[in-house]
Amino acid sequence: MPLLRSLQSWWSTVKQAWRKRGTTEGKKLLEELAKQVRRMLVGAFLALLLVFLGFPRLSAWYEAYKKRQLEPSRQVYVCVHTLKEFTLQPLDSVYVQVVGDQEATAYSDERGYCVIPYVAEQGENEIKLTFVKEGYQPAQRPRIALPPVEGDTTYCEPVQMRPKVFKEADFAPPPKGILN
Repeated sequence: MPLLRSLQSWWSTVKQAWRKRGTTEGKKLLEELAKQVRRMLVGAFLALLLVFLGFPRLSAWYEAYKKRQLEPSRQVYVCVHTLKEFTLQPLDSVYVQVVGDQEATAYSDERGYCVIPYVAEQGENEIKLTFVKEGYQPAQRPRIALPPVEGDTTYCEPVQMRPKVFKEADFAPPPKGILN
């Protein structure tokens, strides 16, 4: 409505000026009016186009925002037990990392255990782990289930690492008195 009123007032001003200045100036004013109308139509078309193209994205962003508010990220702990393949003796100093997260890393202790604190995003229920130790072939576990509750720990996942070069000692039974 304000646009229509402003157009009416502009038209009355133009009409009065047209009568005063004559036909040559009237033609210039008519060309200016046509130019202004074209600009308004193009602007309105672009505004409608942006609204219709941007609305689905805006709506999707809002739905994702609501979901993040209802299901926020959670801090969980991933437990891993690293072992030598064949002998099943604990393997220390194994570098363990959650694939895709540079912060979620740990080294296994002398008993072969390590616990990695991990911030799981909303809806994330599984992770992929990679294991690296010099003298052993790298290993991966593609589907480690995460606990659904904040602050909870996963089941301790046993991982066997294969030596790069096999020695006879690798296949020997553990000395007496050492428990696995």
